[in-house]
Amino acid sequence: MNNVSAPFYKLLDISVVLLACIVAYRLRFDDWSLPPEYLVPSITLTVFTTFGFSATGFYSETNSRVSLSHFYSALLGSLLAALGTASFLYLTKTGELFSRIWFVTAVILSLGLVISSRAMIARFFSTSVGTKAIILVGGSQTAHTAIQKLRNHQVESSNIHLLEHTPPQGGQSIKEYLEWIVNSVKEFRQTHKPGDYEVEIWVTADIYNGIELTHLQLILSDAAATIVYIPEFPDIDKIHSLEIQSVLGVPVINSGLSKKRKINTALKYLEDKLLGVTLIIVLSPIFAIIAIAIKIDSKGPVFFKQRRHGFGGEEFEIYKFRTMTYEGSQERFSQATKDDIRVTRVGRLLRRTSLDELPQLLNVLNGSMSLVGPRPHPVELNNDYQHKIDRFMARHSVKPGITGLAQIRGYRGETATIQLMEGRVKSDLEYVQNWSVLLDAKILFGTLVHVFLTDRAY
Repeated sequence: MNNVSAPFYKLLDISVVLLACIVAYRLRFDDWSLPPEYLVPSITLTVFTTFGFSATGFYSETNSRVSLSHFYSALLGSLLAALGTASFLYLTKTGELFSRIWFVTAVILSLGLVISSRAMIARFFSTSVGTKAIILVGGSQTAHTAIQKLRNHQVESSNIHLLEHTPPQGGQSIKEYLEWIVNSVKEFRQTHKPGDYEVEIWVTADIYNGIELTHLQLILSDAAATIVYIPEFPDIDKIHSLEIQSVLGVPVINSGLSKKRKINTALKYLEDKLLGVTLIIVLSPIFAIIAIAIKIDSKGPVFFKQRRHGFGGEEFEIYKFRTMTYEGSQERFSQATKDDIRVTRVGRLLRRTSLDELPQLLNVLNGSMSLVGPRPHPVELNNDYQHKIDRFMARHSVKPGITGLAQIRGYRGETATIQLMEGRVKSDLEYVQNWSVLLDAKILFGTLVHVFLTDRAY
């Protein structure tokens, strides 16, 4: 199992324990300058602390939360570290050179600071990662073991919401069972506010080994949820290219609760909020100039609002600068075409440079969009294509973006043919499967280059 974030936490704990040693010296001797002779016991305590935490299981999969068992692991690890450090000082006959009050204070402070840092990280993750609604698909012993682990975790944490687990019924085909799962997810979304939960469908091997994987993905894609696989070795060949990680002691593939995905999600949250606010501040003069130009050029509001399908397939209201002549709020949806007479003079420039998309930074700040992700389509366009293109709704298992992988590959502007839409969806699904902050950075840079080199938008 890939222990992705343990190095990060170990580096954090090393910093925290060294800080505790400095603060303890300040409390004991009223001096922030830790003498060179105190470096050896400080470093020794730091090393033994990381070993102690590893030995007691503190660096477990769910190490960003602070449960009672987690606290006990940290307490026992700190006691082992104190015993190991004291033994080292005794064997080297250097113990008498250091203050015992300083040593005890450093151990207590290190425990307190480690737990506090975990609590702050857990709070940040609960905000950035959000709550996962998990529905388990399968009836094997693995499914029952996984559901029990999830229930145990649910008692200690509020970031998991379990949907009802119903194994396949007698005489029910896998196809019928999966279709029932999709309907259950849709019913769940109808009774909850959009964006409150990110839905994950956890599929055990007794299900995905009994049906073609592409067929399974096609059926479940209509739920616009993340598909997570629970492997049963050695029946893993068909999805061997994906990374296996441990979540709550359950081996899974592709879950947003895995360490790598959690950290990437947290970083993406910071990316959206910090970069979004920065861009709005920096670009505010351009906002004002565009608004004035729109009002001078044609009658109507500055902003254009439209219902689009977003995360989980839920509808939201997207903001753009108005680029067409204003015909009131009852106009029917129709994609802009080349030399479209509805597009105003200012609007043509805004569309050519994609400046009409800038107000979507407000969507980023209110959480309905991300800077990078699959472009959200108007509701009418989505309804038209979702049953024509396989796995179309799977692109909604992440937040929509102002720009995306499809856009820098040229799938920007009108999708006049189904082939163009298929190319866009293929790129979107590739992004959904492989998204990371590094990929986002490449797409943002590629967008700047692409805007100046293409005339696909009109």
